[in-house]
Amino acid sequence: AKTNDNIRLTIEKTELEKNNESLKIALAKIKGEVDNERQNVEIKSIESTRKMNELMTKVITLEKENEFGLKTRETVYQELSKKLEETVLAKQTLEVENRTLKERHEVDIECKEGSKKLEIEKME
Repeated sequence: AKTNDNIRLTIEKTELEKNNESLKIALAKIKGEVDNERQNVEIKSIESTRKMNELMTKVITLEKENEFGLKTRETVYQELSKKLEETVLAKQTLEVENRTLKERHEVDIECKEGSKKLEIEKME
């Protein structure tokens, strides 16, 4: 009977170790995806900042042109309004991507907790 119990426990231990390895692989994959998403968001943030700087340069240029009478204020405000809309859309896109990143991070945490539970069960 003890031999059968030992065999059964060895089989269960092997299965838990296999499951643990599978979870580790899945966790590493998710971590990679989260890192990629984080990099994408950072790149888009940098691009957005660059675009904002370009817009500010254009604003300054437009203001100077307006001072010299090359453009009317109405035209300047129309262009600025269009650029502001583009900036708002870019910000909304970044917010959606950030929420996605946070959701993936939560999944990452859940996987870690699941892995810890398996290790605890394995120890018991």
